[in-house]
Amino acid sequence: MRGLVVAAVGVCLLAGCAEVPAPVAPQGVTVEEAEQRVLDRNEFWWFLIAPQDAPMPEVEPIAYSTDDQKALECFSQSTGIPSITYQGQVGYWIGPNGEPLSDAQNRALFVCTLQYPIDVSDPAAIGMFSEEERAWAWNYQRTRLVPCLQLMGFAVDNRDGGYIPSTPWWSPYDDIAPVPSAAQWQRIDDRCPPSPYGPTR
Repeated sequence: MRGLVVAAVGVCLLAGCAEVPAPVAPQGVTVEEAEQRVLDRNEFWWFLIAPQDAPMPEVEPIAYSTDDQKALECFSQSTGIPSITYQGQVGYWIGPNGEPLSDAQNRALFVCTLQYPIDVSDPAAIGMFSEEERAWAWNYQRTRLVPCLQLMGFAVDNRDGGYIPSTPWWSPYDDIAPVPSAAQWQRIDDRCPPSPYGPTR
């Protein structure tokens, strides 16, 4: 047996066996691309809430942030509305009673977001990922995470097919049945870790 192993090593050396290449990290979002995404979002948002042909306001930032908290505090102070919830579509926020914000209220929030903008100097740190990263994560979820969860005995539907850019972020953890206990979540974290990319902004 030892002779076979030595022979195999010798053949490998003579043939120049290629090393298995390390996985290539997907291309991330550059700072310039992140800034453009924010500008595009703001322009579309302003188009939805502004009076016809009104120019988008130019506002000097007061401070940059990694989340929306400062902007929301600014909004509450300027309108008296204690809390609002984002519904996943540009310009669609609802107040504490479940009513959508009026255009005037949206404009107040818009100005606050310009006063306290998101810091995009590290796009990945705020969950802003490229299509390549999103596609990589989709493939990871489908080919590694879901099978891992299924092997642990959880019922989780997989998604066939490739990644489509317009698809919302998919987290198989949301589909686990039955809902894991705290101890089971600990084992899931150890055995079936999430993709390093996501969710996205």
